[in-house]
Amino acid sequence: MCDELADDPDFNIDSSVDLWVQDFTWNSRETPYDLLAFRKVTPKEIARFKKEMGKLVITEPPWDAAQLIMIDQQGSRTERQTLLIPMGSTPGRFIGVQNMRAAFPLEHIRRKSIQLVRFQMLMVGKGRFVVIMECDTGETSLLHRDTLKEVPAELVYSAAAMVPFPVRYSHLYTGIKIPETMKEAMFEPLFLANHESFRPSYADNAPQIGNFFFKL
Repeated sequence: MCDELADDPDFNIDSSVDLWVQDFTWNSRETPYDLLAFRKVTPKEIARFKKEMGKLVITEPPWDAAQLIMIDQQGSRTERQTLLIPMGSTPGRFIGVQNMRAAFPLEHIRRKSIQLVRFQMLMVGKGRFVVIMECDTGETSLLHRDTLKEVPAELVYSAAAMVPFPVRYSHLYTGIKIPETMKEAMFEPLFLANHESFRPSYADNAPQIGNFFFKL
C-alpha cells in the first residue's frame, strides 16, 4: 500500500519538525496517535537507540543514517519514541526502530525479536497536514500542525480526500448475504471535529450517534 501513497511523494524532513494533532485514521482499530512530534535526532540519541535496541531488532538498520525521532503520545499512556531512518530515494519513506522501553522492561524482551517498522509519509494541503502510513499493516493517520489553532472541518476533509488509497478495508461489507430480490446500498458516516478523534469512548458518550444508526 505504501507504493500507492508514494506515487507522487511530497515530504520534507526539515518542514516536518513540528507538533502534529490527529484528525483521521484508516485501517486501525484504535487511534494510533493523539499528539505526535517530529524532531531532528542527535548523535547521542542515535547511540542510545543502538545501545538499547541493537540486540533486540531482527535486522540492524544503518543507525548513523537516522534523521528524525517521532514521539507520540496516546492518551494518558507513556510517550513512545521511534527512530526514523530514510529508506531508499523515495521522499517520506522510512524504516523505524521503536524504543520499547516505554512499554516493556528491555530485559524481558527476547533478543532478535523486534521487527523494524516501514513507514511512508506524505504532506498534503500545502504542508499543513501530514499522512503517516505503516506499510505492513496499512494503518494510516492524517494529522494537522498544532500551530493551526483553528482547523475548519472542511479543510480536514479536503486533506483526507487527497490520500490516494487503492482500497479502504473498512469499506468492505462482510455481513450476511443480501437476498437477490433486494437492493443494497452502502454509506459511510463521516466524523469531523477540530480537536477530537472518533474513538470508541467518544461514541459511547455521544447518544446522538447511536440514535442515528438505530433510525437507519
